[in-house]
This record gives sequence, C-alpha cells and structure tokens, in this order.
Amino acid sequence: MEPSTIRHDGTCFPVPHEWKPHSLAPSSQPVAADWQTDPRYQPQWHMHPLGRPSAWCTSIPAAPPGQSLLPINPFMMPIERVDRETLLQDGWERTAARQWGIPLHPLGEMNAIEYVLDAQDDFTEMRIRARGTFRQLLVNVIAAYVFFRNLIISVQMLRRHPKVLATWLCLLQAATGVVYSLYALTLTLPNGPSCRTTMWAVGLGLAVSPICISAVLLQKAYVVHDRNRWLLAIGIVLILPLPLITYYMWSHPAVMARTTACITVYPHFFPWLKFGLEAPLNVVFSIAFLIVVYRQYRLFGTGAWAHLVRNGIQTMGFIVFCNFLCMFAAAAEVLGLFSQMFFVMDWVITSLLLVYHCRNLRTGSSSQGTFRRADASNFASNTVPEEAFGFTYVPIGGLGPPQSTRSGTQSHFPNL
Repeated sequence: MEPSTIRHDGTCFPVPHEWKPHSLAPSSQPVAADWQTDPRYQPQWHMHPLGRPSAWCTSIPAAPPGQSLLPINPFMMPIERVDRETLLQDGWERTAARQWGIPLHPLGEMNAIEYVLDAQDDFTEMRIRARGTFRQLLVNVIAAYVFFRNLIISVQMLRRHPKVLATWLCLLQAATGVVYSLYALTLTLPNGPSCRTTMWAVGLGLAVSPICISAVLLQKAYVVHDRNRWLLAIGIVLILPLPLITYYMWSHPAVMARTTACITVYPHFFPWLKFGLEAPLNVVFSIAFLIVVYRQYRLFGTGAWAHLVRNGIQTMGFIVFCNFLCMFAAAAEVLGLFSQMFFVMDWVITSLLLVYHCRNLRTGSSSQGTFRRADASNFASNTVPEEAFGFTYVPIGGLGPPQSTRSGTQSHFPNL
C-alpha cells in the first residue's frame, strides 16, 4: 500500500518511497529515511511522523484542487450558498405524510444526529452536515442563555409587581424563548425532537415575541397620549395579523439542509411579509414617541433627555432599530439560508432589551420620587401634560379611560 498522510489543511497526499520527509521536519528533529519501518511510527498504518494515519486517507476521496477536504475549524469556513429550490423534489407532497392537513417532508422528521449519521457512508458529506449543525447550535446556545436569564428576571419582577401588565408580557416572551431553546438544544441529542417540531416552536415564538413587544409599545403610547382610545384601537388592529407568521412557518415544510441544519423552506417573500407586519407597528409607535420627545423638548429644553433615558424611550428605540436591521438582513439573505437565524437573533435581542427596559423603569422609580419632592414646586404654576413623563406601567385592567378629576396635590409625574 502506498503510504500517505494528511496535510495540516486536512487534504491527503501520497508519500512516495523516495520522498525526503525531513524536508518538512524541524531542523533540530530530522526524520530518518527508514521511518516506515520504525516501530515508533506505527508502520502498520504507514503513518508519517508529521501526519496522521494513512488509513484515514485510504477511505477519503481526494479533495478538489485548491480546496480543503477536512477543515480543522468548521466555524471559520464560509457558509456555502445553497439554492432553496433544490431542497425539495418536485411532487414530494403527493407521497408525504400529513398532520392537520400539512404535508411533512421526510427530511423534516429527522433530528440532527439522525441527519448526520444518514451520510456515514460519505465522510465528506457527513463532515459538512456536522459543521452546519454545530454552527446553528452555537447560535441556539447563546439564545438559550439569554432566554433563561430573562425568564429568571421576569419571574423576580412578577413576584414584586404581580399586577403590572409589562412584567407579564416580559414573562410570556421569555417563556416562549425557553420553550424554543429546549427544542433547539435537544435537536442535537439522540432521540431528540424532529426538525419540524423545532421549527414549529420557532414559528410560535416568532409571533408571540412581536405581539409582546407591540403590546408594551402600545401601552406606553397609550399612556403618554392621555389614554387615547383611537391610538389603542389602531394598535390592536395592527397587532391582529401577527399570527400569520406562525401560519406560514407551520404550513411550509421544515427540512434538514447540509450547510445550515434545520430550516423552513418558506417562500422568498416571507421575510418581507414579516417585515411588513411589524413595520407599521414600529412606525406608528415610533411617531408617538417622537411626539412626546418633541413636547418634552419644548417644555423643559435639553434637560428632558435625562428623563427620557430614565424612562426607557431610548431602550424602545433600540428595539425598533434591531427589528428593522434583522428583518432586512433576513430578507436580503446576507448569509444564504443561514440568514433564517436572524429571526432568532432579533427575538433574542428584543427580549433582552424588553426585560432591561422593564427592570430599569422599576429600579428608577424610587429616584424619580425624590426628584418629584425636590422639584415639583418648580412646575406648580405650569400645566404639564401627564404624557410628558408618562412611560409608566399600566396595571392589569387599567387600560380604561382617564380619570375625570385629579387631586389638587397630585404630582405632575405619574406614579411608577
């Protein structure tokens, strides 16, 4: 058998008998010409001291010219572009099993371990599938950490303020994220859930998350605009179509792809549809926030920005910006099919910002009370609208019309 070894880039090459191996060895440790017969170098494997056993090379096909067959670090390799049209065969729905009338693709009924082992006869293909699985697992591990952290914080806030609507919304969003994380992490375990089950959990969470975010934004806009019923009605109407995200994620096949692991083969317009469902909410509530910012600037000057920071408007701005950025990246498919993970990234970042926003407001309420007692006399002669500092929590059941009368000693700043 012709001896062979593996280069550091992972490719195999033959080692002829007349080859001088010490040309690649360190000058201080020359390799003997009879290295194949040296028992220290396992002659039965024909293993060169600078390489790995040639038995590996005998079972691996040659790599294409200029390409590495076995990359050392799979996370450093570029993501291969795969056309989504090639993932599904024509007419696969005719023989597919169905659940609730939804056709189930056979590749979607596998988990990651089953999909990788399905290519065990082709080591190169098996390596590519494992690389895509580990890449997706890395994102899911980060998401799981954020969701579990947010769940713990939300439970703590809920125990202190059980009648606050925003804390329940934070808890709901974090809980759906934890459910998704459990499915995504166990997808890579033996006997774990299938790809289709995991993507259905994603579809549910991708609708619950913007609903929670939009409800918090709507609550803030409703309060700062003196509980405007028209704004509340418009916001509810804009939120109602969001479950369409779940419908599209569930009604289209989930499959295991060789470079990106578990994905959903949704139509090309789906990212734009999701963007279109969430963009009107962001635009309407952002304009509502900018109106309040402009009013505060006119009433209090540049010092009003300190109160805006304290009351979380900037955090809400980050949520809006993150949503726009991630949806654009997913729609443009900047990372190919792996761009679907931008949906999860947007979910993770907005969940983190939402919990931070809610916790920051509750923490800053005591300091604002001190500010009220010290400076309320400076504004006693002015009629300051409540919405100027109205980024407060609304108790559950407190979305009714504004009070017709106010106490004469009531502060111009609403209670937090």
